[in-house]
This record gives sequence, C-alpha cells and structure tokens, in this order.
Amino acid sequence: MYVLKKQSVADIIIEILSAIALLLIIVVPIVSYSILSAEIPLHYDIYGEADGYGDKSTIFIITTLAIITYIAISVLQRKPQMYNFPVAVKDDNREQLYILGAKMLIRIKLLIMALFLSANIKSAPISEKANSAITWIFYSIIALIAIISVYYIGKIYTLKR
Repeated sequence: MYVLKKQSVADIIIEILSAIALLLIIVVPIVSYSILSAEIPLHYDIYGEADGYGDKSTIFIITTLAIITYIAISVLQRKPQMYNFPVAVKDDNREQLYILGAKMLIRIKLLIMALFLSANIKSAPISEKANSAITWIFYSIIALIAIISVYYIGKIYTLKR
C-alpha cells in the first residue's frame, strides 16, 4: 500500500474542511427533522425547482450516501496504485503520479461533500433565498469538480514518458 509521504498544509486544511462538511451533512437532517413537512423535495430540475418528492425520512438517504462516499474516497486516495491513470505508470513517474492522483481526490472529496451538504440543506429548506443561492452553489461545485479534474489530468499528462 502506498501512503502519501507528506501532505501539504493545503491538503490538511482541505481534509479538515471535508470532515467538517461531513459532520454538517449528519447534523442538518437531525436538527431539521422535526420541522420538516411530511413530504420533502428530493429532486430538482435544471432551474432548481423541485420536481420529485419523498417522505421526510428519505433525507437520511443523502446522509448515508455521503458517509459511504466519504469513506470510499478516503480509502481510495490512500491507494493510488488502484487508480486508472491515463499515462503509463513507470518507476520514474510513479511517485509524482500518485501524489497528483491523491491531491486530485482530496480536492474532489471536499467538493462532493459540499454537494451532499447543499442537497441536504435544499431538502431541509431554510428559506427561499437560501434555496436559490444553493442552486447556484450546487452548479458551481459541479463546474469546479470538472475544472479540478481537467487541471490534474493535464498535469498527469505532462508526466507521460
């Protein structure tokens, strides 16, 4: 098993933020459960309007999926030998590829946790103003995931030898 030898301060801060986001993902449904209506929005169209509803207990499905995803990404980021790199992994580029792959996953994990948190908050509506802001935050996070992926994959291609 490969272990990232030294995480940067930025990586450590991102890991802490991911854990805080996960904690909020767990707390939001617990705190808001008693004030939720019997039916909550679960799916939204491209404009952020609810178009699918479910029982209020389904808010815990989002939480459960977030916990599973957090654990899976945390385990995977520590096993870069399992990654499917777009370039051949050789002795002279292995370390750099593994570092780039782990860094990419650390950042994507934070963004995915932010997506789950925004979904939980949107399903436990606080206010209409918050809901419209969360819709734009949600789409911005998706764009950031794409940008980070393209950035790191580009850096990985520079290691092709």
